[in-house]
Parts: sequence; structure tokens; C-alpha cells
Amino acid sequence: MKGPQTGAVNAIAAVTAAAWAVVALFGVQQQAWTAGAFIPARIAEPFSLAAVPFWLTPLTATLLHGGLIHLMLNLTMLVYCGRQVEVAVGRTGIVLLYVAGAYAAALAQYLADPSSTVAMIGASGAKVSSRATFMFWVTPVTMVGSKKVPPSSGCLPPATKVPP
Repeated sequence: MKGPQTGAVNAIAAVTAAAWAVVALFGVQQQAWTAGAFIPARIAEPFSLAAVPFWLTPLTATLLHGGLIHLMLNLTMLVYCGRQVEVAVGRTGIVLLYVAGAYAAALAQYLADPSSTVAMIGASGAKVSSRATFMFWVTPVTMVGSKKVPPSSGCLPPATKVPP
């Protein structure tokens, strides 16, 4: 029996893990964070050659993590929730959710302090979009395998089934 198609989430997770591994292996975390993190104050200098263009940094920031635990927590939630959501919304849908979540997180960071020079790294904002979709759309309806479950407060499946 063939399982659900979750290639996009698996690809996002693999690329994120590979990017973290390369940065960690070569010991260039600071340089990567400086070049690829979302920094709100950079919007004032959109054509800086010292970094990735500011409009791409919400995406590049999702590939950068503060350490192995940070990476593993993000990937665990992304894979658990994202795979369920991908089954419901398809490959294009999950990619659009992930990208929208990355840009929404960057916008929130910018609105909190437009002149901030604090770097935003990690995929938390991007993965929250799939977690929210999982919580409010996928979980109340069905889980992979068509087991009906009651709404939950997170990505952990509830212990009881909804009566038919």
C-alpha cells in the first residue's frame, strides 16, 4: 500500500537540514546569519551587496538555525504537521503556506521594530503556518488514514476518536 504523498514537506525538511549541516560543518554560522538572516533595518538599504537581497531574507532565514536543538524542534513540528497538511492541501498548497508563513513572520518582526538590527533566523514562522492549518482545518476534520478526531490544541493527536 502506498502512503500519502508528502514530497514537498520532505524536500523542505531535507533542504533545511542540509543547509544547517553545511553551515555547521564549515563553521560559518556568524557569516551565514549576517548574510542570510532577516534584519528589519536592512529594508532601508535594499541594494546592499553585503547580504542576500532583503526581499529574499525571509526565505533564507528559514534555512538558518541557532543550533541542532533549534533545527530538530522546527523540523519535528514541520514534518509532523506539514505532512498532514500537505495531504489536505497538496504540494503547491503546503509550499505556498510555508512561504506565506516565512513572510508573515518577517513582517511581524519588522512591525515590532523597523529599525531593529537583531537577526531573525529559523523556520518557526514558516512552520507555524502549517501548524495553524493543521490545528484549525486538518485536525477537526481528519488525520491521515481517515481517522476522525476531535479538535486539539496542537499537533499532538487526541487520545479519543469522535463518535460517528
